[in-house]
Amino acid sequence: MEERPIGEYVVCGPFPHGSLLEEGFDPLFVDWIGEPARLEEGLEVAGRRCVRVRAGERGLVDFERVFGEGFKPFWRLEHGLAYAYAELDVEGGSYVLLAGSEDGLAVYANGRRVLMQPVARRFREDFYAVPLRLAEGRLQLLFKVSRLAGRWLLGARLVRAEGPFFIHGARIVKPDLVRGRARRGPA
Repeated sequence: MEERPIGEYVVCGPFPHGSLLEEGFDPLFVDWIGEPARLEEGLEVAGRRCVRVRAGERGLVDFERVFGEGFKPFWRLEHGLAYAYAELDVEGGSYVLLAGSEDGLAVYANGRRVLMQPVARRFREDFYAVPLRLAEGRLQLLFKVSRLAGRWLLGARLVRAEGPFFIHGARIVKPDLVRGRARRGPA
């Protein structure tokens, strides 16, 4: 399988954190750029300038480092949303976008939302697996990454799937499952 880590992004932000208790909004559901669009270096969005950022040695973008807001006590962050945009040339076919973020993540592929995950959680590399059927040409990926507390990371890579594949959404490993054999109990 061909694997392509995404090593360069155009990043825009940071946008306000908000508070579900005080202002009544989750930053992941506030749209600062309008329709999912192409971000370019130097473009200004809602008063924030977009900058080009290279992923670190592990293939991660650390928004804390980019924007300079370190950890603060829980729910006292000023900023809680950033956009990261990347383009890749692809051959037509089946792909899986593997992504990891800390806290919420929304992903748009060629302007269409393919993932919305508002749940706050610790960073795990390749936690999200998004199947994509792509035509040959330029793939535009827009990541919308929220931060509720703690670190603020994004990592992503595109893997070409040569044959049929299965994404197990529940991420549960069930022992001794063999095709064609009946199994009792919960599936």
